[in-house]
Amino acid sequence: METASFSNIPKRISNVRHLINEYLVSEMEKLGMKNVVPSHGDILFTLFKHKEMTLKDLAEKIRRDKSTVTALIKKLEKIGYISLKVNEDDKRSRFICLTKKGKSLEKPFRDISMNMTKILLKDMEETDKAVLSDLLDKMEKNFVNELYKEV
Repeated sequence: METASFSNIPKRISNVRHLINEYLVSEMEKLGMKNVVPSHGDILFTLFKHKEMTLKDLAEKIRRDKSTVTALIKKLEKIGYISLKVNEDDKRSRFICLTKKGKSLEKPFRDISMNMTKILLKDMEETDKAVLSDLLDKMEKNFVNELYKEV
């Protein structure tokens, strides 16, 4: 196969990502979460799992730069989903934690995520799902290796 026939793969991946984001916004709005955007999802899901994290650790975990995470954190704090507490081991840093309101998002977020996955994988055979997962793993690894290779 010619490489040129695959030239639209990045555009198609981008289109799927855009549709996923539209779906997420729509589902969150149905639940009354008008100020939460898809980019907040990585932060919230990570905090659902880890309970509290420093900005540095959170940024590394979700592969975003600290300035981007700071802006997202400020918005989540302003709307009451997270709070910051002093890191007793290092007074210069703060732990990012979910508030009660933030913790209440866990089940709805997991439900939305499960439904989104069902939509993405609808009409796919188990072998197709396995191949897709393997291919996405390889694509991610290729970019990680390219972006973070030794110079």
